[in-house]
Amino acid sequence: MTNSEERESGWNQDIDKTFVDRPREAPSTSSGTSMGSTSEGENNPYVGHNGEHLLPPGDQEVPLGSGKVTCILGTGGMARIYKIWNESLELYRAIKVLLPFQRPELRDRFETEARITAKLDHPNIVDIQTVGEWNGLPFIEMEYIDGCSLDELIARHGRLPESVCCAIAVFIARALHYAHGLEYLLYGKKYRGIIHRDLKPANIMISREGAVKLMDFGIARPQEASFHTAEGNVVGTLQYLSPEQMDGIEIDCRSDIYSFGAILYEILSGVRTFPQETLTNLMKVKALNQYRDFKELKLQISPLLARITLRCLESDPAKRYENAGKLLTDLEHAHGRLSSMGPERTMQAFCTNPSEFTTGSAGVSKRVRAWLWPVAAAAILAGAGAGAWLWLSPGDKQTELTSSVVEAEQSQETASDTPDTSEQSPAIPPPPPQPDPKPAHTRTSAQAHVERTPKPERTHRPTRRSRPRTPPKPRRTKQVSPAEALKERYKESKLAAAAQKALTAGAYDDVLTALDILKEEGKTGRATTLLRIEALMKSGRLDKAQEIADKANFIDAWLVHLRGRLSHAHGNRKAALEYYQSALTKPSVSKSRTTIRNESLYQTALIYDEIFRTDPVSVNRLKAVTAWNNLKRCYKNREGHVRFKTANEKLAEMR
Repeated sequence: MTNSEERESGWNQDIDKTFVDRPREAPSTSSGTSMGSTSEGENNPYVGHNGEHLLPPGDQEVPLGSGKVTCILGTGGMARIYKIWNESLELYRAIKVLLPFQRPELRDRFETEARITAKLDHPNIVDIQTVGEWNGLPFIEMEYIDGCSLDELIARHGRLPESVCCAIAVFIARALHYAHGLEYLLYGKKYRGIIHRDLKPANIMISREGAVKLMDFGIARPQEASFHTAEGNVVGTLQYLSPEQMDGIEIDCRSDIYSFGAILYEILSGVRTFPQETLTNLMKVKALNQYRDFKELKLQISPLLARITLRCLESDPAKRYENAGKLLTDLEHAHGRLSSMGPERTMQAFCTNPSEFTTGSAGVSKRVRAWLWPVAAAAILAGAGAGAWLWLSPGDKQTELTSSVVEAEQSQETASDTPDTSEQSPAIPPPPPQPDPKPAHTRTSAQAHVERTPKPERTHRPTRRSRPRTPPKPRRTKQVSPAEALKERYKESKLAAAAQKALTAGAYDDVLTALDILKEEGKTGRATTLLRIEALMKSGRLDKAQEIADKANFIDAWLVHLRGRLSHAHGNRKAALEYYQSALTKPSVSKSRTTIRNESLYQTALIYDEIFRTDPVSVNRLKAVTAWNNLKRCYKNREGHVRFKTANEKLAEMR
């Protein structure tokens, strides 16, 4: 059997067999593709003298995937991640290359990861661009996230503000809700639902702009497939695995929900839920549901958020959330109670200036800010000079609002000569210290003249006991309605226009808030319905978007197009293509004819390209080439457009 035949055989193995240890002969090098041959020729410097593949270094501009290597981002036990620069698209991408000398089953697992991840199209999941081989080693090319992992964020800042924790949780729950309900085709079989199986902070990326993305579906499995592994072979990161996954028994989406709970606990507390290292100890504490309560850690966590966390961490799957959809509903409700901003704006504010965020200027009620400023002003100003930038200050430890106030109060108490022993309410700042009498030499001439006039002696009377001053009531600020706040935020006089701007900015919760207000005012129609469907889709709430799209009883090209996007997201390519074709012939009240044509042809090209990558036969190649050429014609006068460049790149790959 040649190498190419061996690889084709591996790709067509039933998925249930790719995650159990099985004997298999090593690939033969006696015939077929030489292990030393690449696009660089037989004299490739990155191939060892014995003919086995070696990975390229990270300090040379070696061609890899669609670009050239700029550096190595990291190396794990199974693969190495490179950062590459795509010259034609003028952007960075990441490439995950399987390490050489891996067991055959790990290669199968890697290739299955590529197929599974390629099915996922969600704003909170890292996007896969393409797959390929370098020197016979498979790679996955994906979007590059300019930021850091949640694991690194915890290491730098400790526990995060509650509203930030809840916002991160909302985004991951959206990704899980989408993945757990996705319908797709894999190795010729239809499946519904993908279980990640390795949820942990290191697999969650946060960009500088505040985008939250789930990645690394390396051991993900279809929900309907068997999950038995070889005896003693536990896959995943032990501290975050569910008890049933550690036992090697059948699991479902509730296993991911357990791992999700362990992550939420960690970002709320700053410590691991289960710090034990050995498998035996971890299995014991997880079976008994033994971990430190928030109260034991002396943390004041929102009761609603604490209940969500504890329910996710139930050792009995039946007591956890039934699915990620119900979890998402509770999290969105909790975030609305914690912050006046949506999750998107919360993350943007935090990533822009985390130091300012935690001292109360973002997402904190006006009543709290009114009394916080006089107490914590010195601490804020001192911290501002340190340049507390999220990605550049690994030594800074983020603290909650309450701890910042306590530190400011303690610093004032230390500065005074005598400690204040009067009792103070924790919700009210202590009164300012009384000024000391000025020494005689500092008095003004007017004061000295007055003192030269003799005064009769006064009998000494005991001074009255000073009482704590009542702090002044905070100024009443003008109450602004949610509608006016949204119009002010997006500099629009009409709420519908503000909703459209919010959609463009990616603030989907603001869009839905604006549309809810318009609905209450009776101002609904085709445009608002289409806007709602689009906002729900882009925020990962596909089921709700589908429900509204199905109920819509008007004819509009953009509605037809959105139905195509929903069909594609649910794995129905045939229906999606029919919708895109139909959209080209319908009128629209919300989008121009050019926009609908360009969007529909672009989505059509993506589907045919996906079909060709899955089954690279000549007829599929012809359909993909035709689709990309049709898209190119749409942008023939804008050759610098990213879609024109993408079409050129795809066509070059298929030559």
